[in-house]
Amino acid sequence: MTERTDETSDSAGSDHLRAALYQQGVLLGSKAAQLNAARREVEGLNAQVADLMLQVTELRQAVGSGGLSSPATHRNFSEPNANSPPLYNGDPNSCRSLLAQCALVFSLQARRYATEEARIAFVLTLLTGRAREWGVVVWENQAPCCRSFRAFREEMTALFDRSARGDEAATQLSQLTDLHH
Repeated sequence: MTERTDETSDSAGSDHLRAALYQQGVLLGSKAAQLNAARREVEGLNAQVADLMLQVTELRQAVGSGGLSSPATHRNFSEPNANSPPLYNGDPNSCRSLLAQCALVFSLQARRYATEEARIAFVLTLLTGRAREWGVVVWENQAPCCRSFRAFREEMTALFDRSARGDEAATQLSQLTDLHH
């Protein structure tokens, strides 16, 4: 009789565990859907920020040149839509692909990203984690790499791309992180 009672309680415990695991799976699925929706929302916001940065740049240029009709003229011609590249957290294996995807966006939307500042600002909106920390520092300090997109791309590649300089780049990134913590 004792063996049957143990089997029954094991079976009941097993059923309870299955039900709990199922509920956890449902909860994880729900959270994954919420994260995907949030990611899409962030991508949309990133595009809006990049567009606003471009508008600010255009207005600065128009005010500096004395004519305010230039930004309105640019809006009359539509450019093809381009998806924003995925957010980048400093992963040394995906730096080059991020920059390549950004180059495609710049090609498709040449008027929107006509200035060096607009291109740099767009890439900065895609950074997260350690990469964002670096981006904030160079942007706020107007580091030399923020003067041209080429210099910015070279600096970013040197710091984050594992294939750029191997362990040397990883060491530099580690030192940069240590300075800010």
